[in-house]
Amino acid sequence: TQNMDSSQWSEDSISSPVSLDILKDPVSLPCGHSYCLGCIKSHWDQDDQTGVYSCPQCRQTFTPRPVLRRNTLLGEVVEKLKETGLSGPPAPSPAGPGEVLCDVCTGRQVRAVKSCLVCLASYCQTHLQPHCEAAPLKRHQLVEATGQLQEKTCPDHQKLREVYCRTDQTCVCLLCSETEREWTEKQEQLGATQTQTQQRLQEREKELQELRQAVDSLRVGIDQRIQDTDRIFTELIRSIERTRSELTQLIRAQERAAVSQAEGLLERLEQEIAELRRRDAELSQISHTEDHIHFLQNFQSVCVPPGAGDSPSIPVRPHFSPEAVRRAVSGLIERLEDVCREESVKISRTEGEKTHLSLPLWACSRQKTPTPTVGLFKIENSHSHCGHVQDRKLPLPLWMCLIQSHSNCGCVLSASFCCSSVDRLVELFSSSLQSEACQLTLDPNTAHRHLRLSEGNRRVTWSREPQQYPDHPERFDSEFQVLCREGLSGTRCYWEVEWSGIGITYKGLSRRGWGDSSRLGRNDQSWSLCCSGSSCSFWHNKEKTAVAAPPSSRIGVYVDHRAGTLSFYSVSGDTATLLHRVQASFTEPLYPGFGGYGILVGQSLFVSSAVTLCPLG
Repeated sequence: TQNMDSSQWSEDSISSPVSLDILKDPVSLPCGHSYCLGCIKSHWDQDDQTGVYSCPQCRQTFTPRPVLRRNTLLGEVVEKLKETGLSGPPAPSPAGPGEVLCDVCTGRQVRAVKSCLVCLASYCQTHLQPHCEAAPLKRHQLVEATGQLQEKTCPDHQKLREVYCRTDQTCVCLLCSETEREWTEKQEQLGATQTQTQQRLQEREKELQELRQAVDSLRVGIDQRIQDTDRIFTELIRSIERTRSELTQLIRAQERAAVSQAEGLLERLEQEIAELRRRDAELSQISHTEDHIHFLQNFQSVCVPPGAGDSPSIPVRPHFSPEAVRRAVSGLIERLEDVCREESVKISRTEGEKTHLSLPLWACSRQKTPTPTVGLFKIENSHSHCGHVQDRKLPLPLWMCLIQSHSNCGCVLSASFCCSSVDRLVELFSSSLQSEACQLTLDPNTAHRHLRLSEGNRRVTWSREPQQYPDHPERFDSEFQVLCREGLSGTRCYWEVEWSGIGITYKGLSRRGWGDSSRLGRNDQSWSLCCSGSSCSFWHNKEKTAVAAPPSSRIGVYVDHRAGTLSFYSVSGDTATLLHRVQASFTEPLYPGFGGYGILVGQSLFVSSAVTLCPLG
């Protein structure tokens, strides 16, 4: 072993930076610093939880924990120095009572010279060296050694208490101050939200109470109306029963009179036949006598022919036709249903105004000029005697329909009688009846791709961008049209819409290409009413019929499939004006449809055009 001069070794080179004693069993770290094996193992055992190990001098970190290797050369030097009697470096002075201790020293307690406000630890002169040498540690704030670091540290965030809180009158860290401010703001927001919630709750409870009271009142009113309806219809049924009884008695009286007359005629005929038989016997007897004197004497008395005035007059037909009576009674049922329907509209409209609901207007004609002759009945002075009917807004064609007849008689009814009868019917039907409104929905499988459906498939609007509809054989690929899902067959139905092109069609209408085969009203499969800003026209099977009545943005359509009647009405407020009526023979279910060609500009549908199926009560 080479002899080494002890002067070549400094005290730092042979002392442990941790215990500050002469190195015992020295080991070297990868960074080059040497420590006692026991000191560095004890120091690193404290870092096992984090898995990151560092050099106490240069703070270089190691992961994983390095394998410690004995520094043989340094160990021989230390042993050699011990043999030569060289003492180790002077030990730092131990800490006295009341002094701050170094937080890094693990052996003998050494007095700390500085405290770091970032690391929140105190260091002796030896362990303070990294803060003076390492660049990241030089930025830490060092103060004179103090034992009040824990008191200056926030126990919640482990941060230095740097801010004074006036509310709590204590020092807090920055995180505590930010949390306190945020908590205060959130508390204020929470209080405001709770106040709004309580106000909303009070409003809703008040609305709930008012609604319950309204429902109770409505139920009481409905019960009263039902009772009134039952009473009125009971009276109506009794009136019909009386009419039936009177009609039966009339028929029976006519029967008795006819039978009595026929029996008298039968008796006279029997007497005449007996007399003729007696005379025939006398003629036969005298014709066979051989007494010529007797024959000549009685010839004048027996050869007188019976007088023509002696024969009774026998009618060849009765005073009434059973078939005519049957048709008249059947027609009465239909007219009674029409009256019920017309009056139901008025009652529904009145109730709708009370409850602020939009109820349907039924198909009722409001013609200004009454027809002078209806069926085989003649109306006398209808204008002068029916003013009170017009005042009650009862359509004139309605009461004129009441006096239609299918019999072959030529009765003449006065206008006063007609008006009094209608007035009686209006009084009887003063309660609401079940309307025949149709709740229709648009069929998305038939809509053109530039038509957008909304509001539960009850509104359609033209869209510049094509809709992502799936392919379907029933979809119109060229015509801007859409059909309803519901088919109408064997029933009466009424609906209202806001649109320019309205119609009905059989399901077999073509859906492919432009032209008459797929356009509503231009073929024998469909009927259509087309309206623009100034005119209206009705189309069927390529035939156009001009409609003189002014158009309206709201159109009512009434279909009686069984009777083959299709009517279009212009609806404005509480007035329904007949635009056009057509009589046809419907052989298939009808599907309401809507088209935009009534307001085409060039080849593009007007952007703002839309159709809405109006809600009906």
